[in-house]
Amino acid sequence: MQELPKFEQAKQRLTPGEYRKHLQHVALREIDLSNLEAGLDRELALNAPGWGLEINMGVRIDQADTLSPTLFLAWDVIARAEEEPPSIRVKATYRLQLETKEVLPPDFFAIYQQLSATPQVWPYLRELVQSLTGRMGIPQLVLPLYKESVGSDQRTAEIQRQEDSTMAEPKNLPPGTPAPDSGQYGLYGPRGKDHDREVTVTKGEPLPPTPEPGMKYRQHDKTKHKGGK
Repeated sequence: MQELPKFEQAKQRLTPGEYRKHLQHVALREIDLSNLEAGLDRELALNAPGWGLEINMGVRIDQADTLSPTLFLAWDVIARAEEEPPSIRVKATYRLQLETKEVLPPDFFAIYQQLSATPQVWPYLRELVQSLTGRMGIPQLVLPLYKESVGSDQRTAEIQRQEDSTMAEPKNLPPGTPAPDSGQYGLYGPRGKDHDREVTVTKGEPLPPTPEPGMKYRQHDKTKHKGGK
């Protein structure tokens, strides 16, 4: 198992024509999940008004000098609210099994990782994180759509950090809080949603008392008015 050269350096040593020539002799045979770890601070996750997202990615290659090289892309996804400790952390390593007709130089794989491997794996990671957090009984964590910066050469450091309200479901609201919008509000306790309880509240009205201490409300659906407002 070895690390790959840096992307920018590999581009200087391997011309686009040489890369395309090598690429014609490469076939992707398998993509699978090789390792998975997940951590959760339930209280922080349920009460966070929004999440800042940090994504780190490391890449290694095994059997690079054979006709069956294997790439390993290791992702570390961390979601936290402002300066709080991580609310959610998911570590996932994906294995890409390649087949080549000739032994290829490390520079080729450094470029391939950037241009092909990362975009190929990203949808799998995105679905995994969203599905996994949904099964935790917390607001689903939705990763952004793929951007080129996600596969940048900063493989062992922070490569993306976003403060975006779209990354989290609406925040939890304690009883007595004026409703930000008219609509249906579900009750959430320390272990997640109480699926049998939901109230309808008009914008500006205080949210009613909860049946148990520690429960809060989260908006599910807005009431639609004429004109779509």
